[in-house]
Amino acid sequence: MVIIVLGYSNRLKHAMLRLDVKILGLGLLAGIALETSLKDLCDREGIAHAKLDKMNADLAKTGIYNSVMQKQITAWAGLRNAAAHGNWGEYSHDQVKTMIAGVTQFIANHL
Repeated sequence: MVIIVLGYSNRLKHAMLRLDVKILGLGLLAGIALETSLKDLCDREGIAHAKLDKMNADLAKTGIYNSVMQKQITAWAGLRNAAAHGNWGEYSHDQVKTMIAGVTQFIANHL
């Protein structure tokens, strides 16, 4: 599963470099990679799958990552939600690029 998620991250980076399109899809794909990674961490730690915010809180409580990372994941989830609901004015291309880089690093560090 880690390889698949890393594959998503790599595809996101390459698509962003090659295409100058609305970033809706890239934000959504980054969100999928993030949520899939949280589910994988929950599986590894014996934590039940739930909504992203609950999994995030549970993983932080168990010490998988600190409260700063928990807040960052919450911010990435907010960007993903804005993309999913077509609220394009709520985020920028640079924010999506930063999210992709951050999610990629998160996956590398934790899975």
